[in-house]
Amino acid sequence: MVAEHRDLPASASSSRRSKLGRRLMGWFLALTLVPLLVSNAIGYVRSRRITEGLLARSLDVASLLQVLHVQNRVDRHVVFLDAVAAGNEFLRAGVRRAGGVGGAMEAAATRRAVETYLKRQLEEGGGSFRDLYLLDGRGHFIASTGADSVGAGAYPCDGHVRSVSLIRGRTPLLPPSLCITVPLTGEDGHQSGYLGGLVGSDDMEGFLRFPQEQDEHIRTILLDDAGRPIYFSERGPNESYSSVFDTPLRSANDRARYVSHLGIEVEGLRLQVPGLPWTQVTEIPEEEALGGLRSLGRTSMYFAGALALILIAAAWFVSRGIVAPLDRLVAATRRLGGGDLTARVNLPSRDEIGELAQAFNDMAEALAEASARVHELHQREIARAQHLASVGELASGLAHEIKNPLVGITHGIDLVRRRIGPNPSVDPILEEVTRELRRIGTAIRDLLSFARPASPTLVPTDLNVVVERACRLVEPSADRRGVSLSSSVDPDIPTVQADANLLQQALVNVVLNAIEATDAGGQVRVSPAATRSEVVIRVSDTGSGIPRAQLDQVFKPFFTTRLQGGTGLGLSITREIVERHGGTVRIESMEGVGTTVEIAIPMRGPTMEPHGEPEPGESHP
Repeated sequence: MVAEHRDLPASASSSRRSKLGRRLMGWFLALTLVPLLVSNAIGYVRSRRITEGLLARSLDVASLLQVLHVQNRVDRHVVFLDAVAAGNEFLRAGVRRAGGVGGAMEAAATRRAVETYLKRQLEEGGGSFRDLYLLDGRGHFIASTGADSVGAGAYPCDGHVRSVSLIRGRTPLLPPSLCITVPLTGEDGHQSGYLGGLVGSDDMEGFLRFPQEQDEHIRTILLDDAGRPIYFSERGPNESYSSVFDTPLRSANDRARYVSHLGIEVEGLRLQVPGLPWTQVTEIPEEEALGGLRSLGRTSMYFAGALALILIAAAWFVSRGIVAPLDRLVAATRRLGGGDLTARVNLPSRDEIGELAQAFNDMAEALAEASARVHELHQREIARAQHLASVGELASGLAHEIKNPLVGITHGIDLVRRRIGPNPSVDPILEEVTRELRRIGTAIRDLLSFARPASPTLVPTDLNVVVERACRLVEPSADRRGVSLSSSVDPDIPTVQADANLLQQALVNVVLNAIEATDAGGQVRVSPAATRSEVVIRVSDTGSGIPRAQLDQVFKPFFTTRLQGGTGLGLSITREIVERHGGTVRIESMEGVGTTVEIAIPMRGPTMEPHGEPEPGESHP
């Protein structure tokens, strides 16, 4: 009976241990495998959303960059034609000669002379133009850099307005040619003819292709207003330039996922090219961004399935040692699902859990690398967009293109004046042309100063001397307008580390603006003063003041309220100079009362090294 009594507890204990084993296995599976699968699924879904978001942003950036590139390329060529046509009396004389008008300049503007001039312009700065044309008021050829263009009759593009148009050839495998036309307008506003330029179909691919290397898997298609292709970065089978491009993106800003003509799943975006009746379709393959994620998801599921079989076969053996590692893995998975791509699991064991952890780390590493690549592409393309859209680059290039011809024109006018001698009928015209050339020269210098500001040479400087010199320079302008200009000095202000020439230029810009804004009988006062940390030059006027809505815009490049004669760069250059000294420019204004501008220069000099160096051969303004 005793033995029997002892056997019962043993049997009960075994039963309890069996139940406990099954319970532990059930809890083990419930607390490890299920959370693991759920966490992996959540991590996969969240990672997919993150990757899809990065893909969408990458598509936006790539599309915007291409659109801005196309706009920039066309605008630069329009600006070139405008620069050649603006005030060009020689070309206008060629038009008048073709119309039967006689004169000294018309006699010199023969067809051969005009063609030679256009060829020289094409060689010096014609960009991608293959030919330049001079057209009369009806759009017929007068002269051309092409061998047989004049004999062709009417200009193939719209030559009666400023236009950008296309010529499609008979071969559907070649892109269309691009025609750009600008009017020839004289100082009286009369439009006598047109200047046209042609980018040939053989040059269109190089003309529109993005200059820097972009991801080779991104495809762009440029379409005209009828939906026919202008440019393919990669042309698929059965795609031609003569047929309407079939795409589910029907209008600008449409976005969709579809199978492209190349037979791959893509995400596409259609954008309008600003200022042109063209749209662009950009396609990025989904497999490029999501293929690796899908593969990692399948790999993770395979490992989870293998682990489930191992856990079921040896649950009791591994249940006590597997809970903690799985908790760590679950925590890391949740971090990854929450967007923390640095989440890793350090499990040195070589069993299945260790393999699962290694697979997780591989997946996280691959996700981090994919995210870094997309982010790098995003940052690089944004930097390129800023570089291509930089006003400085455009202004500098345009100024250099104009500067040398401008000098030649000025010398030519002087030569004409000396040869013809005093002539009451011609002298006023030559004087007006000379004044306009000087105004263009001033605008060019302002553009160069804004595009490549010189670095200040910092030496101990007395700002009282800067104020006196600046006032002496602008005093004649104040006298001509009948404005009272006064200045004061403060012998107690200390010297500062500054570039006297640059600060004088900045102060002259501000004082001239004050004089221009002040009516006859008004006052402009310039006075320096010192605070504990800076020296302030205050310029006050009794002019008309600046509207409150325009106060935030006065420092923007090219913004001006003058009806004529202003480039809108004076205050922009002033602020650039002052900021390179570590200072600030403050402005207060009230309509009908006047405006006060304060230039504040720190006594200790700039806290950062001056940025930007002048090019060789240039001096401080």
